[in-house]
Amino acid sequence: LDVTSDPQQPYVLPADNPFVAADWNGQDVRDEVWAIGLRNPWRTSFDRLTGDFWVADVGQNQIEEINVIPAGTAGGLNLGWPIMEG
Repeated sequence: LDVTSDPQQPYVLPADNPFVAADWNGQDVRDEVWAIGLRNPWRTSFDRLTGDFWVADVGQNQIEEINVIPAGTAGGLNLGWPIMEG
């Protein structure tokens, strides 16, 4: 998201976001989606040195996980939920 100060258009979606104008099994996907497969992302942070994106995700039964998305990743990722945990 590119956050703007225009109240008529408070944010702009990058044209290269892989889910813009996409559908999933015939259903429209929200254009704001950048990645799928997280159960309950609890904390997120950008590494100030590398730009990597860290996501702490709460597991269902036994395992919590941390996903590290390297800086420059194009998006469209499937981080595994609900097929995999941990």
